[in-house]
Amino acid sequence: MLLRPLRTPLAALAACVVISLPLAAQQFLPKKIVFSGTTLDQGALLAASGMKPGVTIGPPEIRAAAQKLLDTGLFSNVQYTFDGQTLLYSLTPATGLEPAVYANFPWWDSASLTEAVAGKVPLFHGEVPPESGMQQQVVDALT
Repeated sequence: MLLRPLRTPLAALAACVVISLPLAAQQFLPKKIVFSGTTLDQGALLAASGMKPGVTIGPPEIRAAAQKLLDTGLFSNVQYTFDGQTLLYSLTPATGLEPAVYANFPWWDSASLTEAVAGKVPLFHGEVPPESGMQQQVVDALT
C-alpha cells in the first residue's frame, strides 16, 4: 500500500512528458507568410524575418523570426498565428521614429545616402527608431 501513492505522481509525470514530446517536435509548412498592420513591403518584411513560404518550420523558427522583426525597433509588438495554410504576423508599428541625419558626408546628398543604406539595411526608408538594432545597422552600413 505504501508504493501506490508514489506510482501515481510518477505515472502522471510520465504521461505529461509523453504528451509534450509531440508538441515540442511540432512542425508546420506555411504556404503563405503574411504581415499585417504595416505598409512596409511584404517581400522586405519576409527577407528581414528570414522566413520562406513552403519551408517546414517549428515554433522556435517562428519565434526567432518575430524576434528579428522586434529587434529592428520598427515594431512595438509582433504576434503570430498559423491557420494550417498561412502564417500571419500581426505587427504594431513603433512610435518615435526619427529621420536619419547624415553628418560628415559632404560629397553625397541625403537622398543618395538613404538609397545606398536602404540597399544594405532591410526595411530602412530614411527613418530609424532611436537606440535600436536598425540604428546600429545604419551606422555599420555607413562605415
